[in-house]
Amino acid sequence: MQELHSSLLHDATVWFAISFVIFVVIAWKAGGAAIASALDNYGAKVKQELDQAAALHAEAAQLLADTQAKHNNAFKESDAIIARAEEQARLLQVQAEKDLESTLKRREQQAVERIQLLQEQAATEIRAQAVDVALKAAEALLRTHLGAEHDKKLIEAQTAEMAKSLKNMA
Repeated sequence: MQELHSSLLHDATVWFAISFVIFVVIAWKAGGAAIASALDNYGAKVKQELDQAAALHAEAAQLLADTQAKHNNAFKESDAIIARAEEQARLLQVQAEKDLESTLKRREQQAVERIQLLQEQAATEIRAQAVDVALKAAEALLRTHLGAEHDKKLIEAQTAEMAKSLKNMA
C-alpha cells in the first residue's frame, strides 16, 4: 500500500487532479457569491421581462377586445343606419306617390274647369252670333216690308229692343 501511496505521490496526474479540485473549491468560494449574484440578477431580469411581456400581452388582449367591440358596434350602427335609410326611402316614396296623385287630381280639375270655361265662352259666342244674325235678318225683313222714314224709326226702335232682349237672354 505504501508503494501505491508513494507512486501516487509521484504521479503528475494525481497532483493535477488535486490541484484542480483545490482550484475549483477556491474559485467556488471566491467567485461563487459573484456567480450566484450574477445568476440571481439574470433571473430577476428574465422575470422582469416575462412580467413585462405578460403585461403587454394583457394590454394587447384588452386592445383586441376593445377593437372587436368597436367593430361589432360599427356593424350594428351601419345596420341601423341602413334600416333608417330604407325606412326614410319608403316614406319618401309614399309621400311622392301621394304628391303625384294630388298633382294629377289638381291638374285634372284644372283641365275640367278650363274645358267648362271654353264651353261657356263658345256658347256665349254662338249666342252672340245668333243674335247678330237674327237682328240682321229682322232688319232686312222689316226693310223690305215697311216704308222708308217711318219704317226706319220703327226698325231702329225694334232692333234696339230686340238686341237688348236677346243680349239679356244670352
